Amino acid sequence: MAFKLLVSVLVINFSLFAMAHPVLIFFGGHGSSKADMDSWNAQASEKYSDNSELQIRSHALPTKNWSQKMVLADASGLIQEVTQQIDKSNGKVDYYLAGHSSGSAIATEVARRVKSKSNLHLVILDGFYPDGISDEVDTSCWSARSADGPLKSINYAGMKQCSNFHELKVSGCRTEMCLHFALVNQKAPRLGITQSNYLATGFKDLKVFLAWFEYKEKSTNEVSDDP
Repeated sequence: MAFKLLVSVLVINFSLFAMAHPVLIFFGGHGSSKADMDSWNAQASEKYSDNSELQIRSHALPTKNWSQKMVLADASGLIQEVTQQIDKSNGKVDYYLAGHSSGSAIATEVARRVKSKSNLHLVILDGFYPDGISDEVDTSCWSARSADGPLKSINYAGMKQCSNFHELKVSGCRTEMCLHFALVNQKAPRLGITQSNYLATGFKDLKVFLAWFEYKEKSTNEVSDDP
């Protein structure tokens, strides 16, 4: 399946290697398991295996809830742990916080709490709108839409409100949930992901998708890949 990424304006500076030991922290969404995140982390690390400086970490959603309020309550320990880790760097390390779906609530809350925000980058992947944070933290929002018709990912409307919004065009998805997972799993169009089966299929046969992390400082971007 062909993935085509069309971005109007990309103002995030993804200078991965500008600082010492940059860190990407990925927070999975509703239903993500430790096994899912271990697989995601292994593939992402392999992709950047030629760069010993970049550190990649991932966390499954530590709750069975999906609402923003409940996620924040149930993930309080994880939020505190990650915030403290980042604060120890005293703003000397580039941190990229990426949250997919309900995991975006955790990524955004960590960004709010971190003391030094100058080298912090927040990436929301079809999740909750990051209200009130973009003035303080370098923030981008991503959603997907079908390249074959009007279908859009489940949180498209909210993501489009972001001032730094990016759209992924995907061929082959027939449901909103398929488009939702296409932002993290390049095999999504082949998996028949629906609202009723996404817990079992969202990360199945994973091929990690990282265009939201890789593309930087370009006014127009297009990428095709056939998994």
